[in-house]
Formats: sequence, structure tokens, C-alpha cells
Amino acid sequence: MKLPSAAEKRKRRNIKLKRAQRWRRRINKTLASSVSVNLSAEMLEEIEALEAIFANEMTQEINHTSDDLIVEVTVFIRTALLLDVIGIKFELPSEYPSKPASIALSHKLSMRDFAPKIGDNLLEFLAQHAAPLLGQAMIFPLVELAREWLSDPQNLNAPPVS
Repeated sequence: MKLPSAAEKRKRRNIKLKRAQRWRRRINKTLASSVSVNLSAEMLEEIEALEAIFANEMTQEINHTSDDLIVEVTVFIRTALLLDVIGIKFELPSEYPSKPASIALSHKLSMRDFAPKIGDNLLEFLAQHAAPLLGQAMIFPLVELAREWLSDPQNLNAPPVS
């Protein structure tokens, strides 16, 4: 395997910096349109770090109502055992990380390949591990736990929900 040259490393670093700058501009634009909503520094730092780590494996969206801001971050996971990608969607309330993120799954797998019970088990597993992480960045550790959980064949053999 060929190691990347210094120029390639600089190019990759510049791409990551540009993505972080675009994200920061989107946040600032959203915040400018809604003075009453504040985005915590912890949330901004965590999202920038996630974007640098997951680059093409995540999306983020900012939605705000008249009195709240919700940041949605979806990280896409692919493992050797799955036939398709699983999306883990985190909805971050404005009080995050003091208030937990809500977690949902999205996928296009058939019920035979990914029974609803498997998804329920994964969400329960993530909720149990999220509780001790309140007050600190939790998306990256939860994504890594989900990746490990989805890589274990025993977890994917749950009986179908009838």
C-alpha cells in the first residue's frame, strides 16, 4: 500500500477544514435568524469533530421551531454482516449534552435481513449506554458501540417480531 504524499495529506486536511468552515457558516446563519436559540459550544465542537471523522458517512441538518433548535446528525454504518447501510439518527435538543439525544434507525433492509426486533434491541442497547454519558459528547462513543454491536452475529439473529 502506497503512503499518501505530503501534498495529498495537505489536500485532505484542506478538504476537512473547508467542510468545518461550511458547517460553522450554516450554524451561524441559522443562529442569526433565531436570536433566542443558542447552540452550545460542546455541541458545535462535537459536530465539527464528527464531520472530520466520518466525512462522507454522515449528514447533518439544522431545524428550528419558534422556541427550540434541533440538530439532526445521521451516521451511516456498514459492516461485513449487513447487506446495506444502517443510518443512526441523533436528534440533539438545544440543551444537549445535558439532555440526551433521541436516537432512531433508518435502513432499506428487508424484514428477513433486519427484523424490527433487531432494531429495537440496538436502540435499547444504545439508550442504556447513553445514560451514563449525559453531560458529555456521546455521539461518537454510541456510533462505535453500534458498529461493534452490528458486527456481532449473535445480535443479528434476533427472532422476527410477529
